Amino acid sequence: MSYLEFRSYILGRLPPPLVERLKLHFEDLELDVIDYKDNGFRSRARRFGAFAFTGTSFEHDPSLLDHFNQPKTFHTNHTARHPAPLTEAALASRVCSELLEAVLAFSPLKWGPDYIYGINLIRVRADDQHMGAPAPGLHQDGYDYSCHINIARQNVSGGTSILAEAP
Repeated sequence: MSYLEFRSYILGRLPPPLVERLKLHFEDLELDVIDYKDNGFRSRARRFGAFAFTGTSFEHDPSLLDHFNQPKTFHTNHTARHPAPLTEAALASRVCSELLEAVLAFSPLKWGPDYIYGINLIRVRADDQHMGAPAPGLHQDGYDYSCHINIARQNVSGGTSILAEAP
């Protein structure tokens, strides 16, 4: 399946109850320590978790966190660190595990115990004086494949997605 065939493959396929449960976890995201626009406004809030497939389910495995979100050149002059870990509430609700199962059920990509999976919950905020910084330029964060799912949009116009092959 080509990218053009896959780009809308998952769109609208996530179960609405899962999306509603996932939205609850965006309220307690921790502000990113980096001010990507150097204007005093930290527009990104996020939490992160790493998961392994056990053969029957996805289990959170904090020992896998170092595979993702390594400091990059755009972190220069900042105290780079991993995003805050997923909350116990998110892990206890198993919403992230269910999200992985739902996305991969519709994916043409192989999945199984040979892979590790990261979930990076990101909320981008903006106001009348500050533009949000959804991503600091083209980067990969240690992922071989990346799937971005928009949960909600409020007062948003425009936007650009950049796709590139890995070097």
